[in-house]
Amino acid sequence: MPIQQMLLGTGGGAEPLGNLPVSNALWYYDGFYVTESGSNITEWLDQSGNNRHITTAGGRMATGIAQDQADKGDNYLTTARKYIKNTTNNHGMRWNGTSGYWPGTSYTLMHICARGSKSGADKVGRIFDGHGINWLSGYHDTAEGSFYHSGWIIENNNDRGTDENFLICIDRLNSVRAKGKHGGGSTDSGYVTSSGHGAPTISNGIGINNGQHTGDIDVGGGETSDWECVMTACWSGNKSDSDCNTLVDWGFNNLYG
Repeated sequence: MPIQQMLLGTGGGAEPLGNLPVSNALWYYDGFYVTESGSNITEWLDQSGNNRHITTAGGRMATGIAQDQADKGDNYLTTARKYIKNTTNNHGMRWNGTSGYWPGTSYTLMHICARGSKSGADKVGRIFDGHGINWLSGYHDTAEGSFYHSGWIIENNNDRGTDENFLICIDRLNSVRAKGKHGGGSTDSGYVTSSGHGAPTISNGIGINNGQHTGDIDVGGGETSDWECVMTACWSGNKSDSDCNTLVDWGFNNLYG
C-alpha cells in the first residue's frame, strides 16, 4: 500500500527544507514529501498550502520516478537532503492548465536540480523544459546554468561548471540567475537580463524531462536527461530582485551553508 512520508525524521537523516521565505507561491515541492508505492513515487506533495499535488493518477507525473537521498558531505552538502529522480528514461512531470499550475509568461520559477551522471550520454539534456515553445531553464546539452526562452539569456558557453552538484536557479521571463558549488568554491552567474523573450502559455505549461519541448511526461523529444530535483516552486508575476536574492540565499544555505 502507498506510504506517505510526511513527518520529520522519516527521511533517514535528511530533513525537510522548511517554509519558503517568500510567500504566495502557486506551488512548492520538497523532495522530502512524497507518497510512495513500492520503490516508485505516486505523488509529489505541494507544500504551498494550495494542494496542487503532482500525481501519477492525475496524469501529471510518469511512473518511473523515485525518491533518493544525498548524504551530508556528498558534493559539498552540509546537510543530508532528499531528492526525486527518474528511474526510467524520458520519465518526468508537467505543470499546465487553468488551475494555477502554470501562470504563463509572467512567472517566477525556482528549482534546485542536478543531473545524475556525468559520464557518456547521461551528461547531456534538459531538465526543466517548456511545451509549445523552445524554452529551457537551467540545463542544456552538457552545460549547467543555461537559459533559453525562445532566445538565449545565458548561453551554454557560460556553463556554471557544477558537475553533479545541485544548482540553485531563479528564472523569470527576461532575468535569470544560477548559483552553486564548483571545486569547493561558489559559482554565481548574478542576474543576467535581456528583453524580447517568450515563455510557454498557461495551457502548454512546463515540465521536467519532457525533452526538446515536444514530448510528454513519459515521451521525451530527444534532449532528456538523468535528472535529480531537490525542490521547485513557482509564483505568478515577476518577483523582485530582493525576493529572488532571499530565495537564492535560502536555497544555497539549505544545501551548502
